[in-house]
Amino acid sequence: LVTSHSIREDQVLLNVLLVEDHAINQRLAITLLERWGHHVEIAANGQIAVDMLAQQQFDVILMDMMMPVMDGIEATRRIRLLETSRRTPIIAMTANAMESDRDRCIAAGMDDYISKPIKAQELRQLLQRYSSAHSIVVHTRPSPLMTPAGPEAHFDYTAALEKSDREVVEII
Repeated sequence: LVTSHSIREDQVLLNVLLVEDHAINQRLAITLLERWGHHVEIAANGQIAVDMLAQQQFDVILMDMMMPVMDGIEATRRIRLLETSRRTPIIAMTANAMESDRDRCIAAGMDDYISKPIKAQELRQLLQRYSSAHSIVVHTRPSPLMTPAGPEAHFDYTAALEKSDREVVEII
């Protein structure tokens, strides 16, 4: 039985800066990232992101391209100019899915690209690829639900349901 707790075992947890101006896109990304155990902070535009990065470090930045005040391309250029010793991975997130858009993102200094609407598994794979040594690695003991059942083992169905992902349980 796979539970939301067991999925997080031995996973690298990231401190993520989400640079996104659209409230619905923010909510979707936050839900996914927090479900996977990551810490998320939001910047509603590129200027806010640049200002936040002057105050603290992040393991990865998810950068929208089209925003008011300062777009993702300009914000990335400024972030790269301000970096001294550590390069923070920046992943572009945009509805512009043309090859030329991807090339512009890479030319501006971004490390990768994901098109909207975001596919959860694709985002998760990108985050795993860019997880760093600065992140917190969580090691937990195996869940009692994951241990091999011996002849005298008792399966607690109620406990399993309580620890399971509610959405998955409802689907099943």
